[in-house]
Amino acid sequence: MAPAANISHLLNIVVILATFAIGTSTVKPSSQFAAAPSSAAEAFLHSRCGTTKYVSVCYNALLPFVNTFNGSQVKISSVATSVVFGKLRAFLVELQRLQAAGGTGTGRRGDQALGACVHDVGMGIDEETEAMPYLRVLETPGISKEKAKHALFNVQSSISGVASFSESCIEDFVDAGDVTLGSPVGKKVVAMTRNCNMYIDIALHLVASIKM
Repeated sequence: MAPAANISHLLNIVVILATFAIGTSTVKPSSQFAAAPSSAAEAFLHSRCGTTKYVSVCYNALLPFVNTFNGSQVKISSVATSVVFGKLRAFLVELQRLQAAGGTGTGRRGDQALGACVHDVGMGIDEETEAMPYLRVLETPGISKEKAKHALFNVQSSISGVASFSESCIEDFVDAGDVTLGSPVGKKVVAMTRNCNMYIDIALHLVASIKM
């Protein structure tokens, strides 16, 4: 058995280490201390979100990035579009979790609807590789009007494609019947789809307001 003095010394070390761990785990990331938005930045965000159907959703989603816009319609559209794909990825993770947890619980047709929705959302996410590069093209200094129009058209087409894939998810559950649509999983999927659709609609409105 170790002497009492040694045990006391070891306990002191444990307490010191535990105190250090607790102290360091509560340190907040430096991003917490970002500069407050200027009145001009907030006014720009208010004006842009005011063109959408979901003003408060738009404002709350984009406020953390308000200092990066610098009055640029392209930059705020890029962030809004990036938010869309972030929401879709989170949606896909939840859909896959529901699949792994046993599906809809309403039989083969319901589970097929869930699988189709997973496919639809995945296809929507694939549009990111088209939309985001073209948005970056629109930020190119001195871009020609012809190239800008081409890029803008492709961005709008991509986001519209995302909207179509998202709507298909709801249609999959409607086609599966009332039992599946009214099930807990069905209601959750429809609610999450509609939530994503709000952000898609916001991005579409902001992109449509870009003047080249």
